[in-house]
Amino acid sequence: MTDRNARKGFTLIDLMIVIAILGMLAGILIPQLLRGRLSAAEKTAVQTMKVFSTMQTLYSGDNNRFAKISELQAGNYLDIGADLLGQSAWDGDVVDFRKTGYDYKFVKVNDYEWRLTAKPQGWGKTGQTSFYVDESNTVRSSADANAPAGKASPPLK
Repeated sequence: MTDRNARKGFTLIDLMIVIAILGMLAGILIPQLLRGRLSAAEKTAVQTMKVFSTMQTLYSGDNNRFAKISELQAGNYLDIGADLLGQSAWDGDVVDFRKTGYDYKFVKVNDYEWRLTAKPQGWGKTGQTSFYVDESNTVRSSADANAPAGKASPPLK
């Protein structure tokens, strides 16, 4: 005779309870992980803006003018570590590049003016804030997807 309580293994109810608990844990943890990734991409973008601004300041102190990205790289002021978008070289007054979930656009207006903007590649997926910095060395931000950060945006806190 077999006793039902003497059998080894899990019942269907046991498995369903474990699956339900795992589902709840995943529902709690996955959004947190995604938020952490989004925050890391935004912090990297801000850091890129600050480093770029500092390197432009150092270059202009040495050369009495602001540089193209290629000049910053050639003078060992900056190594962007990013992928170019739509062009084959870093040399130009306008350069688009991509790094860590953000698309950047560098514009050298003239020897005394430049700007760098950063927008998330996927709004809400890789970032929720756009950034702007220029020769004033003030990083500005906007959390409005329809109004990217610019000269009139509030400074980053």
